[in-house]
Amino acid sequence: MDAFSTLTDNLQFYLAALVRTSGVIIAAPIIGGKEMPRLVKVGLVCILTLLIAPTLSRAGFLPAHDLLGFAAIVVRELGVGLGISFVALLTFGALQIAGEFVGRQMGFAMAQVVNPLFGQQTSIVSRFNVVLGSLILLTMNGHHWFIQALGDSFARIPINGLQWSPRISGFTVELFASIYFAGVKLAAPLVCASLLITVAVGILARIAPQLNVMMLSISLRIGAGLIGIGLLMTYFAAIVQRLFMNMRRDIYMLLEVMKG
Repeated sequence: MDAFSTLTDNLQFYLAALVRTSGVIIAAPIIGGKEMPRLVKVGLVCILTLLIAPTLSRAGFLPAHDLLGFAAIVVRELGVGLGISFVALLTFGALQIAGEFVGRQMGFAMAQVVNPLFGQQTSIVSRFNVVLGSLILLTMNGHHWFIQALGDSFARIPINGLQWSPRISGFTVELFASIYFAGVKLAAPLVCASLLITVAVGILARIAPQLNVMMLSISLRIGAGLIGIGLLMTYFAAIVQRLFMNMRRDIYMLLEVMKG
């Protein structure tokens, strides 16, 4: 009976670690998400669990004695893993917001492509921002941050140690606000340039009514948008790098909030 109890306790411990790891790999950009094949994600989850779980301390771990108790452990561990991925996805959401703003101003609202990171249709500029952001994150070795945050989460929040509190909701609201502001900040230069073009075309229409203002406006917006994207690439890269550094900070801030 003692041997069986030890076996079930170990099984619960490893399964809980597996669930937290799955929460990170399922949704984290680059190393997970819908663009990653399922077999690769399953293999990565199993390998990380086998590498991390034996090094964890079991002090304070109270195994469940029934199915309902174990389900509660699973929900807590999944919440921690998805929380790490959630912060990363929100950061990429800022890039998507900026792309949507710029794409609409350039007249690309009707041209939609499927974004596998979010599983929905987005503008071409938005997809370009997400791909470029992924490349920048790779150059920063940002894909290692998710695995590092996963390992550090077990030290900060032991298995079955998640504490639900109103601070989590408050932190989430603040994170949403900061991400939206970052997206607007990224799009601001090109949106302002598009506004100036609209004003200039409106004045030109009053001066020369015989001109085809509609076609002229579309051509100018697309041309100015593409030129602006090229000229502001350095500015964009610097802002995105700072955004990813804030993402890393926010992940650990969320872990501290979840710690209680």
